[in-house]
Amino acid sequence: MRLRHDGVPPAPEGLGTVLEVQSEGREWQATILDPDRVALADLHHRPGVLGVNESSLNLEEMYTALLARFHRGAKASPKPLSAQEPAVLAGEGGRL
Repeated sequence: MRLRHDGVPPAPEGLGTVLEVQSEGREWQATILDPDRVALADLHHRPGVLGVNESSLNLEEMYTALLARFHRGAKASPKPLSAQEPAVLAGEGGRL
C-alpha cells in the first residue's frame, strides 16, 4: 500500500504483518502480509493522511519481500548453532 501524508507517516503497527516499510518525503509505502482490512480502511479517515492506494503484489514481489524479511531477521537475531535445523537429515536407520 502507498499513501501520502502531511508530514507525519502513520505507524505500521496494527495493519497486519508488515514485511517492509519505505518512506521518502510525504510518500509512505508498506508491504503487508495478511492485512487487517478494518485498520486499512481506518487509514482513509486518519488525520494527516492525504491519500491511500492499495494494490496486490505479484508473486515475484511477494517472494522478494518475504525473503528480505527472512534475511533481516536472521541477521538481527542469529540462532545458536545447536538450535538450528540440521543441514542434512539422516536416511533410513540413521545412516546417510
